[in-house]
Amino acid sequence: FIDSHGHLFLDFYDYKPMHSMNTLIVKNHLAVICALKPNNKILAATIITETEKINELYYHIISAFNSCNLLITTTTAADFYTKDYRANFYVKDNYQIFLSHGFEFLLPDTCWPSLYKKAYNQGEYIINMVNYIRVTWEEKKKKGVIDFFIKKSSLMDYIETGDIIFGCLPYTLTPKQRKDHVLNVLKVLKKNPNIHFYIIDNEQEMNTSVYLNPRTLFMKNLSLLYSDGTMLFHSVLSEKIVQKTHRFYEDLKSQPYCHKYTAEDVEKLYIK
Repeated sequence: FIDSHGHLFLDFYDYKPMHSMNTLIVKNHLAVICALKPNNKILAATIITETEKINELYYHIISAFNSCNLLITTTTAADFYTKDYRANFYVKDNYQIFLSHGFEFLLPDTCWPSLYKKAYNQGEYIINMVNYIRVTWEEKKKKGVIDFFIKKSSLMDYIETGDIIFGCLPYTLTPKQRKDHVLNVLKVLKKNPNIHFYIIDNEQEMNTSVYLNPRTLFMKNLSLLYSDGTMLFHSVLSEKIVQKTHRFYEDLKSQPYCHKYTAEDVEKLYIK
């Protein structure tokens, strides 16, 4: 649902008294209250168009959210990269990362001058974001336990175009930089055997990248992305959802369409 509605600010709550409310409200404009069938399809709907009644219902419901358990919240890239959630994510050393668009990690030194040049044209928070990710991954690549999951079609697109999203900054690697990127990945893999690549041979369309550690999860939605780095991030605050997502990726490793690649495998592909 999040993947196909990346242009919306969506917050998800868990509050049992609301489970059967089935109400949609657009403040000052419209309220719809639905009765559902046992299969959760709409049986009947009451539509309210009188502004006073709409807003009375709106404020009654919005006040109830103060006592709800927030499961997932949405922020802009600027908010995400200037608040503590990002920093808290990188406290750990164990990660599962699903990338829906290129491969933005373990970049070679030849990328940084041009990447910084582009960042300087975007604003201070973009520059700080590039600095933070670069410094953080210099450490993570040495001792991190990391599983990267990449769709085969996405990887092929990257090889052909060089397009990545570094944090929230679109960037295109030159053919020379792409070659350097592969060589740098090989170098890192040989030094740290705890970094693994899993290539997913599944053509299901995905716009959302997933970044997961044992306690924290956030998603980067690429379906709405502008040249200035405007995009949405979804931060998961529910430990239950985090653990279920972790189990999903552990199970994914054993699926017939998911193939593990070691340093030796990557080197063989590069030679070809």
